[in-house]
This record gives sequence, C-alpha cells and structure tokens, in this order.
Amino acid sequence: MRIALAGKGGVGKTTIAATLARTLARRGYRVNALDDDPNPNLAVALGLAPEQAARLRRVPRDDVMEERADADGHRDLHLTRPFADVLAEYGERGPDDVGVMMMGCSARSRLTLRSARRRAQRDGRSLGPAPG
Repeated sequence: MRIALAGKGGVGKTTIAATLARTLARRGYRVNALDDDPNPNLAVALGLAPEQAARLRRVPRDDVMEERADADGHRDLHLTRPFADVLAEYGERGPDDVGVMMMGCSARSRLTLRSARRRAQRDGRSLGPAPG
C-alpha cells in the first residue's frame, strides 16, 4: 500500500503523515515515510531524536532512480537498487521502527524550481527559502 499526502501549505499534511505512519507501524505494518517538502519537517513530527534528524541526507533521485517505459510507452520511475540499501545509506529508523528519508530534487526539478523562484521574485511573490 502507498499513501501520498498533498495540498496547500499549512493544512497539516506533515502532522497527518506522521500520525498515520506511526499508527500503521504500531499496528504491525512496515512503514517508510518519505519527506519531499523543500522545508522538511517530517522527521521531527515522527519523533526522531535531533542527532538522528541531523544525519538524514536528501536522497539524490538521479542516483537511485531511473525512468522506464512499458510496452505501451507509459513512463514510470523505478529504483536502481534495493530500497533497504537506499534507506540504510540516506535514512534513519525512528520511533515505532518507521523508516524516514528526505527526497532530493532531480536536476530537472531544481531547474524548474529555480525558474519558478525567479519568476515569483520578479512578480513580488515568494516561494519560500531555497532547499538546502
């Protein structure tokens, strides 16, 4: 099962994701939580110790995923190595044994985000701080 949360900023997505992740883990499900927010706070919401959160590194999508097309030409992203290896290298295990990782932007996503930031700044708007 895969669950994704999306929506406007400030509506509680991170809180809901953390609560759902820990609840499912406590019920015996194997849970991995991926934070793809430019300002990641899921590790804190899940209750990782500060030293654990400090060890988290963004997963470089271009290094661990590749795009593949099926026979009908539908394109999809696939891991290039076992998920457990990616979690061991970039993530942490938090309370209730929830795996936590922060996703990084691909080179194409970074260019799109930079372009959007420049347009927003030019128009007097803000998209928030640039990701680290």
